[in-house]
Amino acid sequence: MGNAIASNHIEKLEKNKIGIVCAISLLIGFSASILIYVISSYFKEVSGSDNVSIYILAPYFIIFILLLKFHKFVRTIGKSYIYFIFLGMQFLILTFLAITPVSFIGSILLIFYLVTSTMITIISNDIILESFSLDRMSGRIRGINSTMFNLGVLCGPFISSYILLKFNYSGIFVTQIFVCLLIFIIAYFGLKNFNEKNVKNFEVKNTITRFFKEKNYILPYYLSFVLNFFYAIMVFYSSLYLINLGIPLENFGIIFTLMLIPFVLIQLPAGFLADKKGGEKELIILAVLILSSSVLPIYFLNTKSIIIWASILFITRIGAALLEILSDTYFYKKVDGRDVDIIDFYRTANPLSHIFAFSICALLLRFFPLKSVFVLLFLILLTGLYPAFLLNNNKIGKKLKPWAK
Repeated sequence: MGNAIASNHIEKLEKNKIGIVCAISLLIGFSASILIYVISSYFKEVSGSDNVSIYILAPYFIIFILLLKFHKFVRTIGKSYIYFIFLGMQFLILTFLAITPVSFIGSILLIFYLVTSTMITIISNDIILESFSLDRMSGRIRGINSTMFNLGVLCGPFISSYILLKFNYSGIFVTQIFVCLLIFIIAYFGLKNFNEKNVKNFEVKNTITRFFKEKNYILPYYLSFVLNFFYAIMVFYSSLYLINLGIPLENFGIIFTLMLIPFVLIQLPAGFLADKKGGEKELIILAVLILSSSVLPIYFLNTKSIIIWASILFITRIGAALLEILSDTYFYKKVDGRDVDIIDFYRTANPLSHIFAFSICALLLRFFPLKSVFVLLFLILLTGLYPAFLLNNNKIGKKLKPWAK
């Protein structure tokens, strides 16, 4: 069934548009990373508790609902117009956050920031990029885009910790306002003439039924679920754990910057390899093994050493970087730009994994210490081995140059 789907794709390669999306991805990565690793500390400051799960659950419920209905919005408004709407919303939210002290009102605004930030990333990296891509080049295109995104992410933590110490949270929000404006300008001049509405119209029930009947959709979906479960736990709880260990905030930038290097070094070569050899399966299995085996030791770490923490988190990101690019490459070789409903549902793995993670952690942390979340994460990651072994290697795209036609 997967081959039949692939053969019915309507594809076009637009290098200039891909270049614009990659430039935007660089800025999106930077914008997201200067805040994402301090969000949990913001919520902790508001609530006075390590158990900040309830604050992070809310945005992912909203994102999940939006993604289920998103293909209908695209048919009505168009891909780029709805993109600009979310950018405008984010600009307004950041403006209010910049002038609002750390408070319950600020936490509500931050919840809606997470919604707009996630949707902007999904629209740019998935729906718009897929419209300009070819299946046989999916690994390379997504590898380049992911590398640009992660170059932006790499710069964020170090700058974020500096800004937070000098100017508090308002300084971070002001920085993001300028980045948001720059993204809007580049997107407006680069994508304003692209407002595709020609997407398939399916009811949610039909989309879910179609999705779960197709092995080439559901297997990478679960791998994406496992990966995003990892991100949920590590992004929001590892920083709290480091704070509880007494590691100074100014050291976070060093630790997290070093931690993110694998995303820049690994994803582009892995994408090229997936296109040339069609061997996502073996590398995905390796990624899951690296990821799970490197997470468990965190439970036993009780050190303030920057080198040790940077090293163990670096290893976890080797597995995460491989799994992210390869599972996405596998999936996007099975869809095209018109399959907005299928792409939308694939991306529900992100909010669903966060909802699942934070719901369990909210209960877990009522009875166990914070470090228990890493044991939970280890067990969930191990379940990713089963779908990884069931994957079929893609055979398209062999012996092609980076921009082969």
